[in-house]
Formats: sequence, structure tokens, C-alpha cells
Amino acid sequence: MRIIIPLFFLMSLILFLKKEEKKQNIIKIDVESRIDSNKSPIDLSDFIESVTYCPLETRSDNLIGANPEYIITDKEIVVRTFSDCYIFKRETGEFLRKIGKNGKGPREYRKTSGFVNPYCKELFFIGWKGNLLKYNMDGTFLKSILIPEYVNSVEVPSFPTNFTWLKNNIVLYFSNMTGSEKKLLMIIDEEGEILASHPNNNYYNKPKGMISMNLEESQFYHFNQDLYFKEDYSDTVFKISGSEMIPKMILFLGRYQPSYKLKSMTSQKRKELKYQPIGLRNLIETNSFLFFEYHYQRKLYQGIYNKNTDRLRITNKENGINNDIDGFISFSPISITSDGYLVGVIEAYKLLLWFYENSEKALELPLHIQKLKNIKDTDNPVIMIAKLKE
Repeated sequence: MRIIIPLFFLMSLILFLKKEEKKQNIIKIDVESRIDSNKSPIDLSDFIESVTYCPLETRSDNLIGANPEYIITDKEIVVRTFSDCYIFKRETGEFLRKIGKNGKGPREYRKTSGFVNPYCKELFFIGWKGNLLKYNMDGTFLKSILIPEYVNSVEVPSFPTNFTWLKNNIVLYFSNMTGSEKKLLMIIDEEGEILASHPNNNYYNKPKGMISMNLEESQFYHFNQDLYFKEDYSDTVFKISGSEMIPKMILFLGRYQPSYKLKSMTSQKRKELKYQPIGLRNLIETNSFLFFEYHYQRKLYQGIYNKNTDRLRITNKENGINNDIDGFISFSPISITSDGYLVGVIEAYKLLLWFYENSEKALELPLHIQKLKNIKDTDNPVIMIAKLKE
């Protein structure tokens, strides 16, 4: 007997099975249950094989200011502050050059907020006219890219506050500052043409005269050159694939999950909440681990989830991860290199303080680490590059 299945039902069945397959591959991590649990120390050797130290050369024309961001390629260390961008040699820390200039002149940028593509070695900074300025790693200005649908208005602003790359294209995140922003993500090419757009489905009543903008409410990160996205008001990490947002991971915060209502609350109302919302920051994913951090009761914590064992461990990040690899200063991951090494940073004054407080222990360190005590407290930081275990 021959059974004929209508094409419509066949296609519906295929789509349903695909959705179910995607659901089954979603990683679920229960963060809520660990928020108030005892925090135990974590050893670096649990996931790291070796660590190298790279002091960044210090000169009068390359002093790294407050709150820098570090992007490390296979050969370069890119350091971005609010208004400057410096390039150092990854192998030695030698200063190579400054990229562009902060200012209002031709080809000068408003701020370095934007992104760096470590694979094609290109940098994108915010200009003054709703545009991005593109440079290469040699410091050569390449082009200006207009951001479509950019509205810099006091009454109804609509412009991106977070940027990244997807292959050779640009991904923009639009913060819902007014309560009625229609865009969440937009993907454009370098000609400013819109390739895909993801709508914002969350709205709120904006109090009169108030604009809600939190520059940390969204995160992009890359893993195996795929792009992932998370917004504070959702517990889900999505894989961005052109016009699709595919659920990849759930970071369950339960009663600590930030609500979209926060955007319409005053600071006083937020303080009165029974459970203070927690924003997970600095997501870093590797083949075996997911790293993140968060603030809770005025302390900073580091979370490390082992994908192989389905185990989540949390420690006080202010103390760092115990460096039992070489016995030196503790480690706190801040980013990952384009070739898969974890990155940490030691401020010069903290390094000297460690040598002062651990003078006897320092004598047992390898000579190449002992030499670091010769830096000055006003010098640029030392970069820690940690090789992950297989």
C-alpha cells in the first residue's frame, strides 16, 4: 500500500525535527544554585598547561590609560583605551605603533569603541557622523562605513552601542534606549548595505525625560570563528548565523535573572528589589570550558564550567585563580587569543606588590619571572598568555 504525504505536512515535520534537534543540543548551566554556595579555590593547573609573561614596552607616547581592552592575534597585542589604540608585538611586548588618532579632523575617530577582527587584521572605530572608520594593522586608513538607520536624536535615539564581526560583515547591537526600539541586531556589509536584521520584541514604558542605556547589557563572543550573542534580559546565548538566532546555551539565573522592567526603574527602585539582578560578563568559550564573571554583594566572582564533566565551579575573582603552574601571581582570564590561548593582565603596581609580599617565594621562581620585579609601578601592564590543556 502506498502512502502519500502532502508536501506541506512533510515540510512541517522536517522543520519540527530540526527544531527538536537544536533544542537537544542546548547546554543548560544552573548558575542560580551556586550564587549563595560556598566558593572554593581553583587551581590553574586544572585547565592550563603553561603560562608565558609578556611585559608591554613603556614609552611616553604609549602609556595605557584606564579600562583598556586587549585583543590578541597570532602576532600582535592590540590595546584599546577610550581614545587610543596601540599595537605591540605578541612575542616580545615591543611597541610597534599607534593606530589612527582621536580627534575631529579628517580620518580621525571619536572613540575606539568598535571592534577588531583578529583574523583579517582590521580595526573599526566610531566616527563622528554615524560611521565606522576602518584601519589595517599597519595603521593605514582604509575606508569610512556609514551605519544605516543611525539616528542620533535626544528625543528618539536609535544607534548601535555594541559592534562585532561575522566573517567579512559587521554586526550591530541596538540598545533599547527609549522603550520602543524596533531593532535588536543588524548585519551589514562594508558598503553599509543591510544583509539581515533581528527585531527587538521587548518594550517598556519610558519615564518622561529618561533614556536607558547600559553599555554592558549585551555581549558578543566568537568561538571557532562562529558568533554568539547574549543580552542581560535573557538567559539564553544565541548563535548568530545570518538571519537566524539559534539557541546555544542557557545560563539559568532564576531569581537573579535581570528583568526587562529594570530599564524603566529608577536607581532607588532597583535597590529595593529583594534579589539583586546579576549580569554575567566576559563570556569566554573554549572546546572544553565556558568562563564568565559577575558581581554579587559587592564582590567579583569567576565562574568556570567544564563542558566535558558538566561541572560548574565558582571562585572569588578578586583573589584570582591559584597559579600552581609556576607559583607566581594568580590568574584571571579576561579574553582569549585568536589561536585559543587564555589571556590575563597584571598591572605593574600589583606585580611589584606581589614581589614585596612574597619575597622568599619569589626566590624560587624561574629567572625569567624574577626579572619582572625590575619593572616600575608606572610601567605598562604584563600580559599573561596561558595555554589550555587539550
